[in-house]
Amino acid sequence: MVVCLQALLFVFSIFTCLPCLHFRGNLICFLVSLFSFSFFAVGAAAQDITISGPVILRDDSSDAIQLDTLPALKSTWDVSPDEKLRQLDESAHAFIVLYVDEKGVPLKPQFIGGGGGNNYLAYLVQGSWTQPTFHPAKLNGNPVGASIRFTAIFNPASASEKNEDAIPRVLAVAPVPVTLQQYKDLRAAKQSLVIVAGLRIDESGAVTGCTFSKETRKHAEDFKAEVDAALALWKFAPARAAGKPIASNLSIRLLLRPPEYDPAPEARPQPVKRPPPVYPFAMKKSGVSGVVTVQFIVNKKGDVENPIVVRSSHKGFEDAAIDAVRKWKFKPATKNGKPVAARMQIPINFNLNR
Repeated sequence: MVVCLQALLFVFSIFTCLPCLHFRGNLICFLVSLFSFSFFAVGAAAQDITISGPVILRDDSSDAIQLDTLPALKSTWDVSPDEKLRQLDESAHAFIVLYVDEKGVPLKPQFIGGGGGNNYLAYLVQGSWTQPTFHPAKLNGNPVGASIRFTAIFNPASASEKNEDAIPRVLAVAPVPVTLQQYKDLRAAKQSLVIVAGLRIDESGAVTGCTFSKETRKHAEDFKAEVDAALALWKFAPARAAGKPIASNLSIRLLLRPPEYDPAPEARPQPVKRPPPVYPFAMKKSGVSGVVTVQFIVNKKGDVENPIVVRSSHKGFEDAAIDAVRKWKFKPATKNGKPVAARMQIPINFNLNR
């Protein structure tokens, strides 16, 4: 406030020193335009979209895999709210699910909303997508493909960090996990995949209560445990009154989502030729048994690509395991009736007595 008064006094002193009314008029126009622009810039900054992530998405074959690094964007990804989104006076979020291959190429991105402003945010984020490139994920120092999810969050001006009085600000979100069968049942029954919930958020930003809207309450109660699990991953900055944190209510939309895996084929690769591994000569003296878990890609031709060791009981078996896998041949996976590449992970056993 003091800075604003000082600025006004400075402008007034310049204004009174100008002898010409024409110059004074131009100055007034200039200052009004400058003030309007500054006001708009502050208002726009108060409404923001943040992109967070990525987080890894795991399928049944990769639960045990601990990647060295996740895929990382090579450049920044900025999304700005447009005029329609700025008119929204509630938070919104959207999910971006994609697969980044071992070359860092993003494949089949999905932009997922979930009703209301969430859908429009997903549309806006999709419009900003310019096929960016990634540094691929790494496992044991080798580049590998990985399924990941980004999250876009929009907070309205009423949730600005600069406001003395503000509604709760959404910092992190998560979908409500349901099984694939539950998802199919909901779709078959033509029930909504969106649950509208009213949250009670205390002075620390913690969720202390949750109620469901009348429209979604019936089937929302069936997923109460899943909703609680999802809300445990949400994070909020509390509401404020006169600059001090206060308890407050907030309405949000929760999206029911089935497991999000790699672009899943309809049929997994089927082995055609799998010669057994050769027990390493250097290990015969010890006579120990061992197991090496190898991850690899079966390409569209059924050939093995990029085999890497995920873990092993003894380093002496690793090269022999890789050599064996390279010789394998598969009937490739299919999707929509067409062959597609698919990731596999298989343990390979070594036993001298076999």
